Amino acid sequence: MPGKPAGPKRALRLALLEMREVSKVYSKPQGFWSFRGRSRQHRKFIEAVVSVDLKVDKGEAVGFAGESGAGKSTLAALAAGLTRPSAGRVVIDSLDERGGRRQRLRRARQVQLVWQDTRGSFDPRMKIGTGVGEPLRIHGIASGKSFDKKINLLLEEVGLASSQRERYPHELSGGQLQRAVIARALALNPRLLICDEPASSLDAKHKLRIAELLSRLRRDRGLALMVIAHDLALIRMSTQIINVMYKGHIVESGLTKDVLADPGHPYTKLLVRADPASPSWDMEFFGDTAALAAGVAPGGCVFTGGCPERESACQEVEPKLISVGAGRRIACLRKSTFPQPEQLQ
Repeated sequence: MPGKPAGPKRALRLALLEMREVSKVYSKPQGFWSFRGRSRQHRKFIEAVVSVDLKVDKGEAVGFAGESGAGKSTLAALAAGLTRPSAGRVVIDSLDERGGRRQRLRRARQVQLVWQDTRGSFDPRMKIGTGVGEPLRIHGIASGKSFDKKINLLLEEVGLASSQRERYPHELSGGQLQRAVIARALALNPRLLICDEPASSLDAKHKLRIAELLSRLRRDRGLALMVIAHDLALIRMSTQIINVMYKGHIVESGLTKDVLADPGHPYTKLLVRADPASPSWDMEFFGDTAALAAGVAPGGCVFTGGCPERESACQEVEPKLISVGAGRRIACLRKSTFPQPEQLQ
């Protein structure tokens, strides 16, 4: 007797951005050596990003915190398709970095990057309107009156007057130029906006306004955001989820408000204590870790040298990023100090 006809299969919902075991290794020349009359060059290999698993959904705001050299900007370049991973895969809306030219153009429309160097983002000889409209011209999206109208709408959306399209970059303040950079990134109507230190050169007032602008754009456009910043206050204001990075590894992730209010990983605790805006600010607590972190035993935790809570096992075992409940993940052998998922049910 024939069974019931199979119903339509449910489509598997994929994240807007997905990184699967992504690593990026750079090589750096380290001088020459000679063997039987032939010169060879030494090369040092630097792991900028190490085995990162990451998902960013539509409309989600995800922050990345950590010191210089933690791998945040490399992660942004990988997500934007500006560089290819040494291992693993980066998938944007089911399109990966191994596709052909057509796929790369489609990816470019899906993901846009707001650069840290706002002054270097615009050609100083080019008026603001021309610079903002450059992506439209390159992709052949608008021309003539529709081109001018689109530029005016983009400028107004980020809080600039349409008349400012006739100015040159040096005629705008830092906050105005940052808004113009964001307007240009929005020109292709992307689904993911990657902001690399979007307020590093701004004062506190304009930093707050940029955070408010990013939050409004995410709400109005349904944008997903990746916000990379040293400033924990900016991440607190503009993101829902935070990933803390150290030497290419994500060492802690979770809801931004929870992680910054009650950090779990020893490195996250140091970052929060070193933030002058934090109630627990304590510069002495953070002071000597740079010197301690220089000597890290291979195979162990990357933060062993600078960790004030380290144990002997930390030098031998590399901790994995595991769930400790309530949406938190942490890479620390002392995870037993956190409530386990079964204890939270």
